[in-house]
Amino acid sequence: MDALLIALDTALRTVSGANHAARPCPRAAAEDRLLSDAERQLSGSLMRVNHAGEIAAQALYHGQSLFARSPATLELLANAAREERDHLAWCAKRIDELGGRTSRLGPFWYAGSFGIGVLAGLRADAESLGFV
Repeated sequence: MDALLIALDTALRTVSGANHAARPCPRAAAEDRLLSDAERQLSGSLMRVNHAGEIAAQALYHGQSLFARSPATLELLANAAREERDHLAWCAKRIDELGGRTSRLGPFWYAGSFGIGVLAGLRADAESLGFV
């Protein structure tokens, strides 16, 4: 039961944007340049797609980790999710800087990817990791 409650908490944090990066963003502030309105809109749209992919990655790792059998596999999945959590926060920050918005379909991306992760996790650890 605890694992399910933690999974629900993680899902809510992921789709609500409550996650924060543990590492500083590698993009230097000096890299900014003035973007035209069209460039800003295109960049925001591309970052929205990237952000949706990061939500899906979080869900895959969390779904797989529910059924990981070995501590080594569980640790590997936790490390991967931690790294992707930084990417998720960085994407959200950049979308905000560009004046864009994240996908409204985030909960659906998460749910679908979580289900795929669970199915992969139900396989042997080696097969599950091969899926990643």
